[in-house]
Amino acid sequence: MLVKRAMEPSYGKWDLPGGFLENGEDPIVGLKREAKEELSLAVEPGNILTVCVDEYGYEKGELYTLNLFYRSKAQGKIKLDKENSEYGWFGKDEIPWNELAFKNTHVALKALYKLDNLPL
Repeated sequence: MLVKRAMEPSYGKWDLPGGFLENGEDPIVGLKREAKEELSLAVEPGNILTVCVDEYGYEKGELYTLNLFYRSKAQGKIKLDKENSEYGWFGKDEIPWNELAFKNTHVALKALYKLDNLPL
């Protein structure tokens, strides 16, 4: 599942649901909180899919991020918050590669589908 960003950076681009950890927050707690905030879903995280470093643009300069991606199971009915305008389910051959928000989105999807031959 991808969500379409309704805010900068990368407004209108497809992204994986997620967000920033609160100061001192455990990554699993943050994952559950972000899923509830952004999607209104209860999430049960599984194994880590992949990890990567990326940049997140701000007016004052770049912020480097450490991105953790977990395979997760979700329960509930999706209700998007104001950060995302829509969501969609994309199979391996349907991913809008040229419309993805960040390098880390590419990295995570390539890891999920075990795709080594696509450029970032």
